[in-house]
Amino acid sequence: MTFDVCMQRGIDSGDISKIRGEEATAIYRDLRDRYRAQGHPDHIADQMAGEDTKAAMRKAVGEERHRGIAFLAWKRQVQKQVDEAKDPARLLTQRVEFWVAGKNKGASFKSQQAALTRLFYKKIDTFLVRHGRNLAGNVRDPATLRNVAREMHGEQTGDQAAGELAEAVKAAFEDARRMFNEAGGSIGKLEDFGIPHAHNAISITRAGFDKWFQDIRGSINWNRMEDRLTGRPMADAGGEPSLESQRLLLREVYDNIAFGKESANPRYGGPVGQSLLASANESRVLHFNDAEAWLSYNEAYGNRDPFGAIVSHLQKMAGDIVTLREFSAQPEVGIDYMAQLVAERARKAGDEKMGQDAAENAVRAKRMFRVATGGVQPSSVNQAMRARFFSTVRHFLSAAMLDRAIISSVSDLNSMRMAAKTIGLNPANLVSNHVELMASSASREELLQMGYIFETLADPGTTMARYQSEVPPAAIGERLSSFVFRAQGLAGWTDAARGAWWKLEAAGLANQANRAMQDLDPTLRSRLEMAGVTSDEWDKFRGDGLFEAANGGKFLPPIWWRENTSLPPREADRIFLKMQAMIDDQMEMAIPTDSTFIRSKIEGDAPAGSVGYEVGKSLTMVKSFIMAFSANQYGRIMSMPDNASRAMYAADLVAGATVMGAVALQLYNLALGREPEDMTDPLFWGRAALKGGGFGVLGDLVSTGETSFGSGFGGWGAGPLANVADDAWDYTFGNLIELASGEETNFGRETVRMLDRYTPGTDLPYIGLAFDRMVLDQLQMILDPEASQDFRAKAARSERNGGAGYFVPPGSTEISVPDFAGMLGR
Repeated sequence: MTFDVCMQRGIDSGDISKIRGEEATAIYRDLRDRYRAQGHPDHIADQMAGEDTKAAMRKAVGEERHRGIAFLAWKRQVQKQVDEAKDPARLLTQRVEFWVAGKNKGASFKSQQAALTRLFYKKIDTFLVRHGRNLAGNVRDPATLRNVAREMHGEQTGDQAAGELAEAVKAAFEDARRMFNEAGGSIGKLEDFGIPHAHNAISITRAGFDKWFQDIRGSINWNRMEDRLTGRPMADAGGEPSLESQRLLLREVYDNIAFGKESANPRYGGPVGQSLLASANESRVLHFNDAEAWLSYNEAYGNRDPFGAIVSHLQKMAGDIVTLREFSAQPEVGIDYMAQLVAERARKAGDEKMGQDAAENAVRAKRMFRVATGGVQPSSVNQAMRARFFSTVRHFLSAAMLDRAIISSVSDLNSMRMAAKTIGLNPANLVSNHVELMASSASREELLQMGYIFETLADPGTTMARYQSEVPPAAIGERLSSFVFRAQGLAGWTDAARGAWWKLEAAGLANQANRAMQDLDPTLRSRLEMAGVTSDEWDKFRGDGLFEAANGGKFLPPIWWRENTSLPPREADRIFLKMQAMIDDQMEMAIPTDSTFIRSKIEGDAPAGSVGYEVGKSLTMVKSFIMAFSANQYGRIMSMPDNASRAMYAADLVAGATVMGAVALQLYNLALGREPEDMTDPLFWGRAALKGGGFGVLGDLVSTGETSFGSGFGGWGAGPLANVADDAWDYTFGNLIELASGEETNFGRETVRMLDRYTPGTDLPYIGLAFDRMVLDQLQMILDPEASQDFRAKAARSERNGGAGYFVPPGSTEISVPDFAGMLGR
């Protein structure tokens, strides 16, 4: 009796459920036909298919039970959150990002993801320090890094350092897998898993299936490839399945890359997109024979080197784990479920406004979540190519226009001061921590021992995100922008500022570690309660000792605690995430990087590479910091209890921003070779108010009438890409039209202007003035017959706009001492 006949009898007798029976019969027939097509005799194919079907059903039942338990726990958690929320409608967006938090308890997705990413970074700290990217964007010690890749794939290289680093990375991967499975996932353990790969859809589709298939098939370890249905290896060790089976599997992989996974099974209705659980397992589909095969494939058809692949995998796993915990395996469906619970509560209370707000916030929360997890991905390869092209252009322009951004970043000192005051910490200690970390390698090493990893060590794009949040560009674009931000010192400044905040918080927790929760400083107690920390969890957190620095200082950093606690891993993870997320929320207030809420307004539902997306990104380019700063401060002000406290906070914020703006203005003048401005002039303080607080570009507009990239208010609003198009037209067709009509072209002057505006790195604070005077001005004298008149016009324009002339005039290489006394009145 064949398997399908036996199964039908079981269904007819009622011993087997109809749904399960029909599912098993469909699997059996699919496997039987597959094995017969491979050349197995019918009776052997029937026997193999029957055994494998039973294995597949056992596997499915076990995974389904595990997922079901996790899903029920998530539903209970969400119901409790909605029941206890003081502002249920706002809960939907609060679960994604902190700034919109009102009176509800709990950490956001964004802050928990940051916390978990930090923990994973700590687990591979030696790897990051040894192989983090240098100033040019290259990984350090590439030879050892290749050996790490070999060790990850099970090879014995004899390189002890590489072996130890590989073991640390494997341990981090295993911890991430454990946490994912505890949250409801089902990734099986696989020894010598290696390094995850990321397909480059553009490279693969350009090659076409036949070439890609021939290039990859010999690199695949088929014994480590699991059959999707049965979980069994697709071939014995050292063997391979039939050529037809290879083509079937790799054709499916190729089509998923080229056409999208949904193209294989079009459907009407139901949730859109793939379950997170399915996608997590599919990330392990291809396994390579060895590290060299992985490296070769990655160079031809991948997106990352071993360093980037390792870091990106941990970042992705951190996001996936928190997604499962907060929103379930289908996050947008999870958000809709939360909205329905809020609507149910509103209906019972007869609160129509709550119901309307919940519906609106559900849409907003889904958009925010998409942005927080990478945005809406391109829907075609051509769209992906456009997205990468425009992202690369924007990276290039950012490198050209923001090479003096370090000057405006002194405004961080004010936002850091305000954040510290708000939560009852000493701003003076924050400043001293910042200075120490900027100046002392010993202080940075101590911070590393406490568990803090400088973010740009692992991800060079962290600083870039403060000014332009982007889809991945071509490698040259990322390297160029990363170089400019590192070379001017902005990456170091941001790292030190965020590290200083983290250290200040760890010291604050240690100072009160001897107190029970009810005896804590009210501000800290309130923060812990808002983060969802219970009295019992606080006692467990403070009960495992303190980190003691070389100078005797005591600290209680959550990451250090997590690595040293004796609590069971799952319980320790829960407490750690609450504590570290609480710190990360405030760190984002102190040193803003990105606003998911604002980006969701701009990007909306448009996929990267679409017209709507690219226009929106152009309009908001170089405004990310302003938007994040504004959103954070608005959220802070609105969270205050009354109008009086809001007004006091706003006045303090503006006063501090104005002082920092004044410092930035004077530094900016010196960087341009201009005399310091008269600080007794009331107009100076108006410009300083705009220059401070992240509004540096507006300060430039008011001060000089144009931005650093040469446009006025209209051009700033339209974005740099519009200015590039305008300048390119004037420089090419504009000059040709003038030439044809017999008018003067000013081609030489415009050539120098284009070089000045669009050459990355030439305006770095310590070389910009010298490059302007010794290279660009001298070139203009050669190319422009009216260069002298243009130089005099620039000097006159500077004085008209509130300046006091130049100590290194345009066109001159003679340097005089700046008139610092003139700052007190001329």
